[in-house]
Amino acid sequence: MAAIAVLCVFGILLLYFPEHGKCREGVPARRQWVGASWENTYDGDLTFTCPGENQAISGLYSQHNNAFEDRQFRFECSDLPGNTQGSTWNSNYQNDYDMELNFLCPFNSVMIGMQSHHNNDKEDRRWSFTCMQVPVYRLADCVWTDYNDLDADIEVPTLDNYFFTGARSQHHDHAEDRNWSYQRCKLKQTGENSPLYILHILKGTMARHTAVAVFVLCVFLLLPANVAPVAGPWVNGYHRWFGFSCDHRNQFISGLFSRHDNGWEDRRFKIECRNLTITPEQYGSTFESGYLNEYDAEVDFECPSHGVLRGIQSAHSDWHMDRNWNFICMEVRGFCWYGCTWSAYNDWDDDVDIPTADWHFITGARSHHEDRYEDRKWSYQRCGLRAC
Repeated sequence: MAAIAVLCVFGILLLYFPEHGKCREGVPARRQWVGASWENTYDGDLTFTCPGENQAISGLYSQHNNAFEDRQFRFECSDLPGNTQGSTWNSNYQNDYDMELNFLCPFNSVMIGMQSHHNNDKEDRRWSFTCMQVPVYRLADCVWTDYNDLDADIEVPTLDNYFFTGARSQHHDHAEDRNWSYQRCKLKQTGENSPLYILHILKGTMARHTAVAVFVLCVFLLLPANVAPVAGPWVNGYHRWFGFSCDHRNQFISGLFSRHDNGWEDRRFKIECRNLTITPEQYGSTFESGYLNEYDAEVDFECPSHGVLRGIQSAHSDWHMDRNWNFICMEVRGFCWYGCTWSAYNDWDDDVDIPTADWHFITGARSHHEDRYEDRKWSYQRCGLRAC
């Protein structure tokens, strides 16, 4: 199997790159500080958007003033690699005064703006965000910053090719301040280093048509058969937020494994993705459900328009000992569901095991919570995909 894979790769590269011998190097981001002044006054509104059309927020600095019981902010924006700007999206306010904030930009988007309004009675701010899609690129190596200490400075320095994609915060009345953590993700080209992406970006010649045929043949030679258990690392820690998405746009969630811990009263998850042999022209619209359930409430979700699940996000509440859930689906043009089945519900505190099966992908999820066990029973819908 390894020998087939090596021969496939060399065959495609030789056919597709007869005149090239040098790999394309990454594009560094150019840094730009946005002014020396603060973007807001104490107790004043904040409205910030990166000045460049092809820029996103890459750094942030904030200091707290105990007299005003408020913060000032300044931001740093960096150029996005290439000409990557897509559609923009403005959130509504993501928190009430004195309440928790937990925000992520929609799927495959980076943050280009923040807005905030201060309330003197509450000595707190409400926050909204502006995000922009980045076509041809995907988010990778996402990390959350450490929470700041109360009343202390916040400093998130710019890193090359990393951009803000999320924010979490909790308010503390005794300090009249917030702890903040920001998520930053690296931008990588969709399918970077994959034959599918290579076939997509280059113009066709006879040699390249041959490369397409070689690639399709290799896919079928290398496809795993039958049913396989889900392997790999856990995608979350206990009581921690997590956001998972398949690495490439032609990959979809095919299997899932979860284990409950009675000490933590929480679950960890392993999620597996598999390739679907499609061309970039078959990439359809992406749908994000938003957080579907209140804590302790039911989940009942199906991807719309015969879409397939390719991302899952979840936030944990220590108070409720439960999670709420956000699902990300993508439509595959020219493919429809068939033979859809719902898995049997797991028992309380037992493992959830949805093994991977050939050409079957997860398209829906149902769940209900039980306070006695502080656990959820889960059922997942899996569908076969075929041309329609």
